[in-house]
Amino acid sequence: MLEELNFFKCRSLEEIPEGFGGLTSLKKLDMWECEALEAFPLGLSKLSRLEELDLSLCWSLKEIPEGFGGLTSLKKFDMWECEALEAFPLGVSKLSGLEELDFSKCPSLKEIPEGFGGLTSLKKLHVWEY
Repeated sequence: MLEELNFFKCRSLEEIPEGFGGLTSLKKLDMWECEALEAFPLGLSKLSRLEELDLSLCWSLKEIPEGFGGLTSLKKFDMWECEALEAFPLGVSKLSGLEELDFSKCPSLKEIPEGFGGLTSLKKLHVWEY
């Protein structure tokens, strides 16, 4: 059973197939510097055991699907330098176990959702721009 999957510098990767949600044993997913990735598959919410997700330097990523709140085991989420990301993932307030969040240098991000206060386990929050 696959528990960790890394896509480092897959600069031409534009999309992930829907079947990706079938990797239900996955605990860590790194998609660092996948510059051409524009959207994440809807099957993301099926990764209920996922504890760490890193989408940093995915410059073309514009949105993360609504099912994001289904990642109830998520403890660490990094998405720094996602320059095209316009909205925070819907359902982020449901991630009550989230301990670390970094969304630094996301210049297109316009607002933080109202339910952000629901992140009661949050220990580290990184938000900066230079």
